[in-house]
Amino acid sequence: RPTAPVVPPTAARPIPGLGTVRVTPTPAAEATGPQEEVSTPVSNRPVLPSSIPQVFIPLRSEQPQGAQLLYRPMVIGSANVYFNDPRKGLDVNHSVVFGARLSDGPVVLDWQSGEELDIAEADLEREPQANCAFAPVPQPATQVKNYEAWKKSLQEALYRTSKLHLLRSTGLKVVSNPGESERDFRVRLRQIARENRDGQVDKLRQKYAPKFAAIQERIRKAQLAMDLQQKQATASKVQTVISVGATILGAFLGRKTISTGTVGKATTAARGVGRSVKETEDVDRAEQNVAAIKGQLDALEQQLQSEISEIDADINKAADELETVPLKPKKSDITIRTVALAWSPYWKTADEETPAWK
Repeated sequence: RPTAPVVPPTAARPIPGLGTVRVTPTPAAEATGPQEEVSTPVSNRPVLPSSIPQVFIPLRSEQPQGAQLLYRPMVIGSANVYFNDPRKGLDVNHSVVFGARLSDGPVVLDWQSGEELDIAEADLEREPQANCAFAPVPQPATQVKNYEAWKKSLQEALYRTSKLHLLRSTGLKVVSNPGESERDFRVRLRQIARENRDGQVDKLRQKYAPKFAAIQERIRKAQLAMDLQQKQATASKVQTVISVGATILGAFLGRKTISTGTVGKATTAARGVGRSVKETEDVDRAEQNVAAIKGQLDALEQQLQSEISEIDADINKAADELETVPLKPKKSDITIRTVALAWSPYWKTADEETPAWK
């Protein structure tokens, strides 16, 4: 009678860097050759079908003293989640990398117990670091068909769990970016507010520019008129002084009687005094006219500054007022880009394992 194959006792063999690993061959392995099922880390990277994409999560911490780099398998999915709220003008595309651990239990992969990873898809690496070990891959994670099923279950999980709480400036109509803190968002709002303020002030100055130009032209003409009046007044005063002086001098140079010529000269001198007084009054009026027009210019400048202050107040108020907007995607707005086996690095010592990628 044929006898059942004898399973040899548990054997021990050394693996570089990991000490002695105990390996128990199964009957199937005995029948097909020297294949082994290992439940502890091995030095060589497990071989998977080429159609299963593999990526490596990058290291983010220094190697502790005496620790070894160990890669453990997990499954990650990258997706694009589209959030939309037409009533509030929100339109956000959010890229997400979601990871879940593999289990040896009846449920090999449960996206509900996973988490969004703080890793960009572009940061994932294609090759491992040197001097590392690998944990074994559960059998379901070596089957290509399971990855297609996990894509569908990831979409369902993201649909149930994806929520986005964004901040929205009600005045500026600006929405925060996914992952943007309130502080960073307010800093960005201040910059936007300054740009908006400068744009509104420029438009306001353009609106006032013709009024300022008209008043400044009136000031220029009034100034010219005042200068002319001052010159005329000065010339009139000089002529009057000469006429009056000549008349008085003629009267004192020995003429004992007042002649018709002397009276005429005195009359002319008197008229000169009158003209001089009138010219002085014209100068005063010209100066008052210039001052009045300059007052209009000052009033217009105050009006402009008042409107600029109103713009500043409105902009600052708009930048300060925020509301929280919760968003949830439609199932059709979730696009799964890829699902892959991801090797997550750990620092392994004799006592513990710590994530090397967090």
